[in-house]
Amino acid sequence: MHLAFDYERDHPFLQSGTGPFTKMGLDNPDTLYFGTRVQPDRDYVVTGRRGTTTDLSFQVLGGEYTDDNVPASQIAFDDRELDIAPDGTFHWQLRPTSPGQLVIREVYGDWSQQRGTLAVSRLDTAGTAPPPLSRQTIEKRYATAGKQLVNRVKTWLQFPQWFYLNIPVNTMVAPRLTPGAWLPNTRRPVTSNYGQTKPW
Repeated sequence: MHLAFDYERDHPFLQSGTGPFTKMGLDNPDTLYFGTRVQPDRDYVVTGRRGTTTDLSFQVLGGEYTDDNVPASQIAFDDRELDIAPDGTFHWQLRPTSPGQLVIREVYGDWSQQRGTLAVSRLDTAGTAPPPLSRQTIEKRYATAGKQLVNRVKTWLQFPQWFYLNIPVNTMVAPRLTPGAWLPNTRRPVTSNYGQTKPW
């Protein structure tokens, strides 16, 4: 419900979809998941302060999972590719070329580790207020929430068929590289617009 209501296309913010108290599908129990939808040809900036968690990773998916679609990974990297200041702060700018979603995963090996902070803004609307809610908007969001619930159930039922249903019993599957990612220890600049470097 909150994913449908707490959404403003032109004024994005990070939503917590899955964590210790909200479960969905095949989440990692040691991970906090954050995300927002992104629009093509708009500049977004992610800012934050790195905590002491085990890992902090970023991914842009070219769409959403549905019962008939596995979105392509357009870019994926972790905090080792960020320029993190001595005080732990960082920022990363991106300009998507198609509608999609930004997913950020903060992984804890130990829940006593210090959580970081994260925020996202769209540069052309930063500092402005979203339009007030209207009755029509609220009705539309209730309808959207209902559709999303049905779609999520159908989507998670498809996951086994996509990834492991037809594999023989007791088969070990080789790890697969996330499309859009790169190997550790091969440092390269974080890019946005999927090819154009944004210096900071």
